[in-house]
Amino acid sequence: MRGCIPRASKLLALRLKREIAVSDPITLLEAVGGDIPLLVDHRRRMFEDWAEAEGKHFAPADLDTMAKDYAAHLQAHLGDGLVWGWIAQLGEEVVGSGVVSILAYPPVPGSPPEHTALLHSMYTVPQYRRRGVARQITEAAIASCRENGCNRIVLGGKGTEAGRPLYESVGFKLSESSQLML
Repeated sequence: MRGCIPRASKLLALRLKREIAVSDPITLLEAVGGDIPLLVDHRRRMFEDWAEAEGKHFAPADLDTMAKDYAAHLQAHLGDGLVWGWIAQLGEEVVGSGVVSILAYPPVPGSPPEHTALLHSMYTVPQYRRRGVARQITEAAIASCRENGCNRIVLGGKGTEAGRPLYESVGFKLSESSQLML
């Protein structure tokens, strides 16, 4: 049976290597438990940047609650095969990150259960935007999803206007429920 949720016995074989060589000088690292504060910070900054670009505002208490809940989510699932993350570095400086969460959908007649990857929490430090950081994270996420038997990848939200060319260039069909069929 196809599925991208690894069984415990397969988990070690499916884990990403801690360091993934990417085009010089950016290095992509698999996110681990010690990276949770960074991933939470990047998710918060992602929402703050989006709100500023859209002329919207999030209450600080709402951002604080989201950060706490997201940290708990990552603590529970990063490393168990249901959440995968990547950290992009330039030398020792972190320049971006992104996360995939695996969702299981019930089967429908004539089709096996679907295992969908949700690509979310994509963030690039402002001075490194438009330099291929998000592309490298996105391509690593797509490759990992393919290797692990996911049927589909959906974006967590519509993405930003700035990200639209990237997502379209790797095959996403952007809509209110953006997805890439694998």
